Amino acid sequence: MNWQLIWQVVFVGLLFGFAAMSVLVIINGAKDVRRLLSGLEDARTNADATGSDEMPTQ
Repeated sequence: MNWQLIWQVVFVGLLFGFAAMSVLVIINGAKDVRRLLSGLEDARTNADATGSDEMPTQ
């Protein structure tokens, strides 16, 4: 095995690792955004039901 082959294997492995991490971040980020928007919608619905103009704080 020569150094070029070793570094090519390392490079390709890191590319696949980066791609996998990117996919995981996209999927989990989308879940977080969906949860955030759902919470805002729930807060808006509750504010409309109570007649309050203020959004509740956490």
